[in-house]
Amino acid sequence: MKYLLKIRSEKFVLALLPTKSLLGLAISLLVITAACWALETRLAPKSDRLSHWYWEDKRINLNNEFKNYADTSLPIWRSDGFPVTVARKKTRRILVLGDSFAWGDGYANMNDLWWRQLERELWRRGYRQVEVIAAGLPGYSTSDQLAVLGTVLDQAKPDLLLWGYTTNDPDEGIVPILDENRLVRKDSLYRFLNRASTGRLFPGLVCFLRDGRQERVAVGAAGAKNGFRYAQWELELLKGENFAKYKSTAARLSQKVRTLGIPVFYVTLPADPSIEYHRPRFEPVRALYERLGVPFFDVLDKVHSMLCSGREADLSVQWGINPVNRHPGAAVTHACAVAVCDVLEKEAAEILESPSIDHPDPAPIINDWMPFDLGVERRSDETWTMTVPRSSKYMPRMPDDEPFLLLSLAMPVVLSTVEVHGENLAEVSIETTGVSPNSGFDDGSTQRYPQRNGPTARWDVGEKSDARAMNTLRIKPRFSGNDRVLRLRLVPGKSSPTLEVK
Repeated sequence: MKYLLKIRSEKFVLALLPTKSLLGLAISLLVITAACWALETRLAPKSDRLSHWYWEDKRINLNNEFKNYADTSLPIWRSDGFPVTVARKKTRRILVLGDSFAWGDGYANMNDLWWRQLERELWRRGYRQVEVIAAGLPGYSTSDQLAVLGTVLDQAKPDLLLWGYTTNDPDEGIVPILDENRLVRKDSLYRFLNRASTGRLFPGLVCFLRDGRQERVAVGAAGAKNGFRYAQWELELLKGENFAKYKSTAARLSQKVRTLGIPVFYVTLPADPSIEYHRPRFEPVRALYERLGVPFFDVLDKVHSMLCSGREADLSVQWGINPVNRHPGAAVTHACAVAVCDVLEKEAAEILESPSIDHPDPAPIINDWMPFDLGVERRSDETWTMTVPRSSKYMPRMPDDEPFLLLSLAMPVVLSTVEVHGENLAEVSIETTGVSPNSGFDDGSTQRYPQRNGPTARWDVGEKSDARAMNTLRIKPRFSGNDRVLRLRLVPGKSSPTLEVK
């Protein structure tokens, strides 16, 4: 071999010295090392960030499994912070039936789920006596949902049923899906790169090569024999034997809903605003249910319009709930909620009743938290207590990779003051996220406040609220003794501009 390496670009070709020369070999190794270092500098930060988010997503879903009591016997979303019983909290109740979009795969804050965003949107429009609850488990197909419908309705007793349709709902267990993890574990090159990715030698570059190898192996193996990759699998569900069986499921569903005695609406739930991706996955099913006489509303155009402002959806934007989880983030779930609320106002006005003309500020109510074992208890309209676990195993950490306590508010509220007290509290800092009056959702941007020392800390958060109503509170405490009980006080401000009817 005359040359060890050639580096090509649009402007030049660099040929290294012959490998027979020790000098040439040394220069070649230096050039290769420099090239690897340059690539590592570009790839490592992204790889490291995704690795942290991978474990964060695992933590989030472990918390969700502990705090959410939904199971196969009764898949209604309920927790210590969000109890659901036959006795309703308000005069009207809407039940959402779904899958992971209802359960909350990847959601650190349950209020980012689309059905929680729907109740917030109804409240904003003046429908203050409507509560929204949900039932569903990850992977639930339409067939699974239909099987638990009777049990869920007996417990929920809703005035209206919203059936959320997602792109994997037609799964009848006939079309195989490619198990990429099992596949790549058999590939020797992938296994080598995967082991090397945990080392210190160019881990970012090695991760890039490993992921590229996984992609190549998966593309080569995908098909009817080994199973289809996810995007193609969704399309295959709408063909042949699987779709024929799904038509039978849809027919049984249509017969069942006619006997319920309450309005039933099917609504599509896109994971992002891409019309090109979702239309071929929604349209055959919309046509099917329309032939069966089931009210079916595709909100994709409305979601696309809200998020893209006339432009084609830019899928390079991170629409997912976090960087490693494609379930829809707050921007998409808010858009879905607004679109579905438009449908309800038009098609179910008698259920919603007349909207209230006054605009009272909601009280601060903590209805969700991480870690799951924080033990949050409400003591008065403004105060709560909690016991901070000694281990940070289940505490959220991202985006800064530092553990914190996450408290989520049922409704976004403008606050004037946040106070934290603990007998053994040595120091504490807080961060908040909020809902903008312009966007209507929490974009995740944080407002940081100075660290306080001593057992009592106070922040005038109203001074830096930037017209945003507080949605989540992050607390980072450090204790000097064994008593790890915190007392929290949230003092409301004068108004909640995000909740005014526009």
